[in-house]
Amino acid sequence: TTIFRHMARDEGNREVMAKHCGLVESLGFIVLRDMASKRARENAAKTLMHLANSDENRLVMTYSRVLDNFVSVLHLEGEELVNVRDSAVTALARLAADPANRNLMAKHDGLLVAMAKAVEFEVQRKGRDGYDNNVVMIAKPALVTLLMAL
Repeated sequence: TTIFRHMARDEGNREVMAKHCGLVESLGFIVLRDMASKRARENAAKTLMHLANSDENRLVMTYSRVLDNFVSVLHLEGEELVNVRDSAVTALARLAADPANRNLMAKHDGLLVAMAKAVEFEVQRKGRDGYDNNVVMIAKPALVTLLMAL
């Protein structure tokens, strides 16, 4: 997964990677697999985040099964998976930035509830004593954007 993450950082690789048969689904499987290492899950989530940051991939990344994976990731519990959830929120925020995706995403089963949960999680993290108050909160603006699409 480390190799995929590094490859996805290069904009020139993103479209080819996203359209490679089964890669996006496999990365989603790794992210959700409890038996995968924390590092593998983070790398897979970051790879998906990078793939979502390409205009050419906006359609592929909003396929129902891909959005299902993102929704499932936002429901993962545990402090050790903060980076995984953050990557999923970032990917969804990037996808929601495209007006063509908003209606589809807003109507996707469970996505708005998962984003609301992500907003709550970000607010709780930001409010903790001793936590970095420079936390960028992106779930709320993305949620508002999706709600306005309804």
